[in-house]
Amino acid sequence: MDIERLYRDYGIPTASENHKHYRDGWVNCECPFCTGNPGFHLGYNVDNDFFVCWRCDLGYSKKRILSTILGVSESEIHIILQKYRTLRNRKENSVKSQNKQLIKPKFLQPLQKIHKTYLKNRGFDPEKLQELYKLQATDVLSKVQINEYKVLSYAYRIYIPVFWNGVEVTYQARDYTGKQAKKYLACPETAEVINIKQVLYGTQVAWDRRFGIGVEGVTDVWRMGENAVGLFGIKYRVEQVRLIAEHFENFVVLFDPEPQAQKQAAKLVADLRFRGVNAISYQNLKCDPAELSQKEADELVKKLKKSVLP
Repeated sequence: MDIERLYRDYGIPTASENHKHYRDGWVNCECPFCTGNPGFHLGYNVDNDFFVCWRCDLGYSKKRILSTILGVSESEIHIILQKYRTLRNRKENSVKSQNKQLIKPKFLQPLQKIHKTYLKNRGFDPEKLQELYKLQATDVLSKVQINEYKVLSYAYRIYIPVFWNGVEVTYQARDYTGKQAKKYLACPETAEVINIKQVLYGTQVAWDRRFGIGVEGVTDVWRMGENAVGLFGIKYRVEQVRLIAEHFENFVVLFDPEPQAQKQAAKLVADLRFRGVNAISYQNLKCDPAELSQKEADELVKKLKKSVLP
């Protein structure tokens, strides 16, 4: 479906390349089903023809979603889809899906003083993070060639590799200047070995099967320690639920305190219990886990561990 032309013809605003909610391979607009926290959270995957909202739990068909976005009846959507459908180059898509070589930004280097200062100011130990999570710094010339016509810059960021079973499969990059439009830049989907939403973030070799903590982002993992696993946002996937169930018997979901995050936490708990995991959601947090002091985080981990272990 030529979603860009469709949105343009119907006057639907979308996230431009410089917008914080833009991601290569997706066309993002405002989600008509979300309440509060406005932004271009509703994404359409161009290659695979499906919708995902990064904030709410979409339980609707593509027709229902499009009819709500466009303000037309569901009976009209079939005609609209015929008008805007595209013929995919199956050979090209097949080549994309078989790409197993991680394409990393060029000119990565060890963390420099400016990066370490940023981490220290957030209450982290940069030397420890560099050792445990293999953090690096990008250079002003750090870029990734997405396709023949497009290059993505990773300048002025901390490079955060994501490992699965000991292999680096994807990455994120965090702005440390506070001046860039996007705090985080993900690895382009075409450059990943495994999609970032099909793995978990953390020190996998240190995970204890008896107890784990599920958090949203990488900095939350850094704060909560070796028991923590990151899901890269509150909009988790079935593959991530399966991986948690495979690795943990007891699990606490520690999402941000905002209502939408808590709603997703409750859903994740239900999905994990269905798979036999002793899971609960901790709802008394007043801030993002990463904003806790290290002492507060360490004490909370002890408390959470006692709450689920026999």
